Amino acid sequence: MKTKGKIVQPYLGVRYMPVTEEIQKANNLPYGYGALVLRGERVTDFAVVPGSPADKAGIVENDIILEINGAKIDEKHQLSDQIAKFNVGDTISLKIWHKGEEKTIQVKLEERK
Repeated sequence: MKTKGKIVQPYLGVRYMPVTEEIQKANNLPYGYGALVLRGERVTDFAVVPGSPADKAGIVENDIILEINGAKIDEKHQLSDQIAKFNVGDTISLKIWHKGEEKTIQVKLEERK
């Protein structure tokens, strides 16, 4: 979305790996779809960016984001593509697998800095 002469992108603040059936089997995950929240290789590659919308909503490393507003996250519907459909300031509903249980949380998207 373009405002005030610059492009403004909605931001969740997670690093993730798409979950496929192969990833599910290799890591003994309960789902074969979604976005597995993981840190990167460097110490500074946080799984969840401190102070980000995801952090404020309680998302942590190893959570799996399963759905956004009821739409399944899978290989054809990647998390980043789905987030890009929203606007800064929108509140979205995320269905996640968090510490062994499914739950639905509300997250207010912020501007990518």
